[in-house]
Amino acid sequence: MINIALINNYPLTEDEIAPWLEAMGYFTITGTAQNLAQARSLFETLESLPEIIILEPALGKENGLDLIPELKEICAQKNISLPCILVYSTQDNPFIIHQALEAGADACVTEAGDIKEILKTILAKWYSSDPYFETA
Repeated sequence: MINIALINNYPLTEDEIAPWLEAMGYFTITGTAQNLAQARSLFETLESLPEIIILEPALGKENGLDLIPELKEICAQKNISLPCILVYSTQDNPFIIHQALEAGADACVTEAGDIKEILKTILAKWYSSDPYFETA
């Protein structure tokens, strides 16, 4: 099983994505957070970081992308690999996609795309070292 954390402040999106991914039989949702403070707390309390983090860049007034450098620091301190970071944005904005990839995200999917693009992106990234993003 591949462990996933969802960092997203849209309950509807979380309610759609989590059950759908778990129903695939390959993924377990190890935790969720709706803001940066909850995300930090989640990563402090987990025994190990998940293999994949699905991150929304707009967490209310907070920038979810600010979490990426913090994750890099946590991983450097623990001498562990950085999880695969998939940015899932509700905005189909090329600037946000660019910012996410510059911050260190591995891949981006916009909500304008089909929810199945999340699975395709996870699997494409999991088995590849090239960034993949969908802006359907």
